Amino acid sequence: QKQQRERLILPTNMNRLQKGFTPYINFAMRLCRKGVAARSCITGFTLLEALIALFIISIALTGAISVIMAQSAAGRLIQNNFIASGLAQEGIEITRNIRDTDFFAGNFGPSLPVGTYQVQWDSTAPVAYDGSQLQKNSTGFYGYNLSGGANTTFRRALVISYPSPDEIQVIVSVSWQERSGN
Repeated sequence: QKQQRERLILPTNMNRLQKGFTPYINFAMRLCRKGVAARSCITGFTLLEALIALFIISIALTGAISVIMAQSAAGRLIQNNFIASGLAQEGIEITRNIRDTDFFAGNFGPSLPVGTYQVQWDSTAPVAYDGSQLQKNSTGFYGYNLSGGANTTFRRALVISYPSPDEIQVIVSVSWQERSGN
């Protein structure tokens, strides 16, 4: 008949060892002094300590995720502003091309009457604005009623006016709907 005994050797000055321990660990150390098996002296995290650690980690992760989401939204806004500025510039260049075609034909302004219009990259005359969305095809061109084109969130309107007989004023506005609703 074999008996297995465990022996625990503790330092003589327990107060020095116990400094900084939680009350649970102090209780476990007191049990060890009374001759309880050494396995019960193994210390670890208490449930409360684990919950506090999880709470702190969750607060940190929530902050990090919110920063990532804000940066993603800012990046999308910058991208849409960049696309919109290109679409506005394209609208002015198309209008300038229509004006120049008129000029070389000996006319001034008959192809650009006063009103609100929409144009696309291959327009030879403006079309009445109906508020429809621009489409983007597989080659990257934006326009209306493109074959194989996917709707975008962008709308482009050209407002043409004549402040004086020798001057054409063209205002191009590009609008879009952000995911946030603005």
